[in-house]
Amino acid sequence: WLVKTPSIFNPYTDTRTESINGRLTLEPFKSMRVELLATRIASENRSSFFRWNETEQRYVNDSPQQFGSFSVSTIDWATTFSRDDANSVNSVFETLLHNRSVISQRLGMADPDRSAPTDSAYWSGYGGTSQDVVIPAFLAAYSGTNASKMKLNPFSLIPLPNWDITYDGLTKLNLFKKFFRTFTLKHSYRSTMSIGSYQSNLLYQPGGSVLDAGGNFLPEKQISAVTISEVMHPLLSFDATLQNSLLAKFEYNRDRNLGLGLTNLQVTEVRGKEYVIGTGYRFKNVKLPIQIGGKNPKSDVNLRVDLSWRENNTVIRQIAQDQNQITAGQQIISIKTSMDYVLDQRLNLRVFYERVINNPLISSSFPSANTNFGISLRFTLTQ
Repeated sequence: WLVKTPSIFNPYTDTRTESINGRLTLEPFKSMRVELLATRIASENRSSFFRWNETEQRYVNDSPQQFGSFSVSTIDWATTFSRDDANSVNSVFETLLHNRSVISQRLGMADPDRSAPTDSAYWSGYGGTSQDVVIPAFLAAYSGTNASKMKLNPFSLIPLPNWDITYDGLTKLNLFKKFFRTFTLKHSYRSTMSIGSYQSNLLYQPGGSVLDAGGNFLPEKQISAVTISEVMHPLLSFDATLQNSLLAKFEYNRDRNLGLGLTNLQVTEVRGKEYVIGTGYRFKNVKLPIQIGGKNPKSDVNLRVDLSWRENNTVIRQIAQDQNQITAGQQIISIKTSMDYVLDQRLNLRVFYERVINNPLISSSFPSANTNFGISLRFTLTQ
């Protein structure tokens, strides 16, 4: 079915997706449950023009291109709680800047035919702005890995386990049993390294000495951004039911998103932390003074109140200039209350009130508040 004509404009395409998911549940002792999860997803799209070459008298692949994305679960716990100083300088970012010379030396020593030491801290073709240098330096710094041991190819990273931990054995102790009917502790950790998109560099030649405008060797795959998403929802929490049926909840959540931009050579760091306090109570067999369908409704009343305080801040860290600047941030206070009452088997009444107050941390934004309140009736049709 292949025709011998050079004017074929329909490309040959090949799409491949590989997904690896691992899950392991452990119970090291009674009432303790540990769930480990690991993921790796790689997507690849190839296209080329497979057509007849009259000069060579054979079919050839013209203009081959490759596009794709990649993500893998990682552990960045070593730098999770790093802090900025008064000038927004972070020690982990300073480690990234230092790691570049280490990675450059490793790449140069592995490529002696093209690269050699220079007067600066970098080897020729592998400068401080090279994609092949910056990405491993970034991953090594924020994962807490020694730059001399970090894998140079991000696509070869092995998925590392994330975890969920639950423990509900405290109520077996006499001290807790006296006050609590249930008491559950939870902790969760998720971290994912992602390359949202990449494409093959048409100017790349294996072993070639073509340099870009910055004097670096052209990479085989052009990557625009690398991100690390770290979520701990919750970092620590407990849900408890007291002996008098009063509910109590506390959560401490943290998250961090790191974006390495290869076009502008900067790291965008977004950090968030949140405290949540909640309580609730169930009033049993509450009878309303009004009649519905000829009788007074009688049901439990469920009350719930949740109060949360959250702080977000965004810092842009420029690699070439070694500068750090806060560009956004806010404190968010949220109050949520609700009451549920079952009028009958088909009709449910809910009254709610929610208020969210947003206070910016920088002068270029203005404070705001949103309020929602109302009554909802839910009617269920049964056959």
